[in-house]
Amino acid sequence: ADSELAYTTLAFPALRQFRPELVLISAGFDAHVDDPLGGMRVSAPYFGRLTREIASLADDCCDGRVVAVTEGGYDLKGLADSLRVTLRALAGGPQRPEESAPAGPAPRGGGTIRAVRPHVAGTWKL
Repeated sequence: ADSELAYTTLAFPALRQFRPELVLISAGFDAHVDDPLGGMRVSAPYFGRLTREIASLADDCCDGRVVAVTEGGYDLKGLADSLRVTLRALAGGPQRPEESAPAGPAPRGGGTIRAVRPHVAGTWKL
């Protein structure tokens, strides 16, 4: 899926090369599948998976230093569920089997990847 492609081929390789001293997570949940404005398809469990993978990357790059700041999301149940799994992931809780990437095309995600790749490819080996 495009969402899987975005972080495995763009964000994570760039972060590994940059080797930050701290990873700051803007923990917004507008991309939740039930958000009325986001138009994306991310489930609450998948937010947990992404958080777990970001925390693992922070372990490799910056001794696990991660700060998460909550922000958007307009579906209250989706927001609560997503925040719950994000906090569980940051606390080192277990991964759930249903934490797979959204399936099918994601036109917004694909368009974003196509737009961003040329700009970051000059700086990062992707």
